[in-house]
Amino acid sequence: MPSFRRSIRVPSLGGPALAGKAALACALVFLSAAASAAAPEADRGAPEAPAAKAKPLPPSPRMVEFTRMQADHYAACMKKVDVDPVAAFDDADAWTTLGGGEAARHCAAAALWKQGFPADAAARLQAIAVTSPQDDAVRAGLFDQAGQAWADAKEWEKSETDHAEAIRLAPKSAGVLTDRGRSRLAALSYGPAVEDFTAALALDPKFAEARVLRAAVHRRTGALDAALADLNQAIAQSPDFLTAYLERGIVHRLMKDPARARADWMQVLWNAPEKSPAAEDARRELERMELGAP
Repeated sequence: MPSFRRSIRVPSLGGPALAGKAALACALVFLSAAASAAAPEADRGAPEAPAAKAKPLPPSPRMVEFTRMQADHYAACMKKVDVDPVAAFDDADAWTTLGGGEAARHCAAAALWKQGFPADAAARLQAIAVTSPQDDAVRAGLFDQAGQAWADAKEWEKSETDHAEAIRLAPKSAGVLTDRGRSRLAALSYGPAVEDFTAALALDPKFAEARVLRAAVHRRTGALDAALADLNQAIAQSPDFLTAYLERGIVHRLMKDPARARADWMQVLWNAPEKSPAAEDARRELERMELGAP
């Protein structure tokens, strides 16, 4: 049976393009600091004329280059997390002592999560989110990641707390709502999970991931017709979303339709990388069916 906890294949760390957003956010923080550092000393703190606000001076070329190097360092660190999380943590830890700031701390948390220490990662992500000077959208992403990591550690109350803060900061984010639903699904809180997926779909009716996750809840609670309806719609809207075929195959098997189940799982095997989690799940489901598993 496939797992619907978001994979810890960082740099994504739980949200679409979160690594890119985090890198950009860190770059913006560095640029802000650069602009401040580039301002002449005599101008800092000087009272502004009420009639004309002075525009902030642009960062110096040296500071822009520093920002680019920091962003590159962050991207390299997050890439290393997926390959060698122990080395990535050591790199991030050393970088933190050298002033790597939020970027270094975020990479360290990602490395811990990848190593199998989700509670430690969650605590670090939460700490970054609490103290971050960044905007609500970025902080929502950090609280969202913390909530997912707490759920991975089966710390359900802490997961709920951080997810709630993420939703408070980004109430119109279908992704943030879906992530809380996924954590609730992991906690077997099926009713609240369906509420989150339904709310996410109200914001984004074409969000295939939320629709497939809601179908998974329907399947687990025995509502196979509702599950199949959600999955058919998800595939019609996003025909390349292989998780939908994987889940629909399970529903077809439970509905005693092995031919359609096999066709869905073969669709995954034909299109997913051979060693990907989706392909592994499809092979496992085919084996279960061949062995006559209920």
